[in-house]
Amino acid sequence: MIDTIKAYLQIDPDRDPISVSDLSSRLEKARITKGESLTGYLNGYLNNIKVSILFHSSSNLVNRVTVTGSAPKFLFSNNLATCSLSDTQTFIDSISSALDIDMDDAIVTSLDFGLNFSVSRPIPDYIAAIKGYPRIHKTIYQKESITMTTKSKNWAITFYDKIKEISDNNRNHQRMKIPEELTDLKILRYEIRYRKQPHKKLEREKSIKLKDLSSSKLTKQLFEVLRSTFENIQIQELEYPTANIAESSGFLKTYLALIGLYHFGYDRMNNIIDQMHFGVKNPAVKRSTLKKQLKTLASQNNEFHKCNLRNELEAKFDALEVTFL
Repeated sequence: MIDTIKAYLQIDPDRDPISVSDLSSRLEKARITKGESLTGYLNGYLNNIKVSILFHSSSNLVNRVTVTGSAPKFLFSNNLATCSLSDTQTFIDSISSALDIDMDDAIVTSLDFGLNFSVSRPIPDYIAAIKGYPRIHKTIYQKESITMTTKSKNWAITFYDKIKEISDNNRNHQRMKIPEELTDLKILRYEIRYRKQPHKKLEREKSIKLKDLSSSKLTKQLFEVLRSTFENIQIQELEYPTANIAESSGFLKTYLALIGLYHFGYDRMNNIIDQMHFGVKNPAVKRSTLKKQLKTLASQNNEFHKCNLRNELEAKFDALEVTFL
C-alpha cells in the first residue's frame, strides 16, 4: 500500500553530533556542495532512496536528514509488490541501520499510497471509463493513465498501467525487476498522492512520523481513504465495443465492424444484407455467408456489451481488504 515517501529528521548537533564525513562514507554516489552561507549539502543514495543532508559548513555537523523514495522498490526492486506492515518496518529499520541514525521519528512530508488490481481487460478500457472526481481542478488523460489533481498539485488521484510504467522506466535505464509470473498480467495501479502535509489531508492533529507507516491504525485509515475516494470517482459503464476486441481478434476491421454493429443494430444490419445484390452469380449464398459472420460478430459484441467496470474493481477492493487487512 505504501509506495513513495519523503521524510525528514531534524538533528540537534549539540546533543547528537554527527559528522557529515561519516554519513558520506555510507552513501552511494555521495556528493558534497557548500553554499555561500554557513550551510553545506550532502546528497547520495541508499539503493533507490535519495538521501539529502543539511550540515553546518564550519563544524561539518549534520542538522537535517531527508530521505525520498519508494519503500517497495527498496525492498523488492519493484513496486508491484504491496508492502505489509512488517515490510514497512523492515524498510524503516534498514534505512536507520544504513545511516546509523534512528529514523523512526522522521516527519513524513509526502506520501504516495495505493493498490494494484490485476484486471482482465486492456488498461485503456478502464482509463476511458474513468470520467473524473468531484471538485477536481484538472484531469489529464494519456493512453495508459489518468491523473486528477488539485490546482496546487499537492493532492492527486491517478490510475495507470503499472507494467507499462515499469517497462518504460527500464528503457530509460531505471532498472526494476518484474517477477516472471507477472509480466503477462494486466495491472491497473490506483494511487493517491499527498505532496504536502499529509497529516492534514488525513485529518490528523499531529504530523505523521516514519514509524507510523508500519502501524495498523494508519494502514486501515489509508485503505478507507482509498475506498471512499474510489466511491466518488465517476466511472461509466462501457456500452460500446472497446480496444480489447481489436486486441483479441488481432484485426482492426473486426473492431470497426463492431462499432458499426453497435450503432446500427443487429436487425437493421440483417435487413441491409437482405436488400443487397452484390453483383455475383448466387447472391443468396453471399447473403448467407455475411449473416453467419454477422451472427459471430454479434456474439463477440454481447460478450463485452454493458461492462460495469466499477463493480469489477469494487469486488477486487473487497478481496484485497480481506487479504491485506
